[in-house]
Amino acid sequence: MKKTITFSLILGLACSYTNAATDGTYAIEDGYYSINVKFDDNSLTVEEPNKVSVYTKKGDSEYIFTNPKNDITYGIKVIDDTTLEAFKPGVANSTTVLKLSSKSQLSDSSDISKMQGLAEKYTNLSQTDTLNTQTWTQCAAVAFGYVNLSAQEAKKMEVQSATILQLMQSSPSTSSPCEDVISNSTWNNVPKY
Repeated sequence: MKKTITFSLILGLACSYTNAATDGTYAIEDGYYSINVKFDDNSLTVEEPNKVSVYTKKGDSEYIFTNPKNDITYGIKVIDDTTLEAFKPGVANSTTVLKLSSKSQLSDSSDISKMQGLAEKYTNLSQTDTLNTQTWTQCAAVAFGYVNLSAQEAKKMEVQSATILQLMQSSPSTSSPCEDVISNSTWNNVPKY
């Protein structure tokens, strides 16, 4: 990964609005993490693989959100109509640039709906099955990737997530924990460490 982002910053990512803000999916430079953003008059809603956050408008181009679970404040600044900058107010070198990304190359709307449903399923599991939160978050992220990234970038994300999940396992498994988004073929063909 070209840029390292802390888990807490990823959880706090959101978007902001200026005169030219655009609803859509924004991704970090390498495309392995993305958020869905919808702008309203005085707020924006950010949908991540494991949560939805509502940021409040502060000034012309910034939005702020304080996570009620850890009391950490996050911000997003609109740079232009296709660029957002996530940051932690008052923390040096905490910025991450997100660019508006293209939609996935899924063949039809039923494929998109299916992956959106799977993303929601695994997001819900990540919140209710606390022993497997990391697994379900990875599965949700891959499903979101297939909805929001190019097919090539989504496949890279699937391979990366399969590798990460296998590294987390205490004993090897021959089947994916979420074979509807990380195929068993991908699962069994990633490098074993």
